Amino acid sequence: LISHATVDRELAFVRAVLRWKHKLDPTVVPMVPYFNMMNLNNRREGFITLEQFERDLLPQLPFHTRALCCCAIMFGGRRGEWLALDWPDIDLTNRVIHFDETKTDDPREVPIPAGSLMEFLLLELREHHKQTCATEKAVFTYKGKRIKEFKTSWKTALRKASKTQTVEPGEMDLSNLLF
Repeated sequence: LISHATVDRELAFVRAVLRWKHKLDPTVVPMVPYFNMMNLNNRREGFITLEQFERDLLPQLPFHTRALCCCAIMFGGRRGEWLALDWPDIDLTNRVIHFDETKTDDPREVPIPAGSLMEFLLLELREHHKQTCATEKAVFTYKGKRIKEFKTSWKTALRKASKTQTVEPGEMDLSNLLF
């Protein structure tokens, strides 16, 4: 079964190619036919600013997912890239994170801005890690084990933040970005 959104994207592509060819050589494509699109209203809505995240949502997150969510929101990337991160991949001296496990298998680096919230949280997390689970090499851990999922923590924080703020729950939902 093909979704309506897929049909729309494919039709939009065909239409764009025909328009391009018509513009280049009207003798080959004398007229671009009309395509009846589905007119879907599936735009993502409800994104929050970094300021709203830091003020409203970050305090609601449990300690073990605070740095993880902060890193993911500030620098993007895929959930699996952050969850697979090990301490040797983070160079706090040179303020850079090395990603070796990416979807495209191409390693990449993400700079850690000096004095940023991300730097502060990673330093705090490293100290906590040394005291609680020094043998585990994973950066993001809970009870001494690598975090494999954080959807529950995220949704709980969204619910708590929407109760304490004037922001509607839909406005706070960044699940589209993280999950």
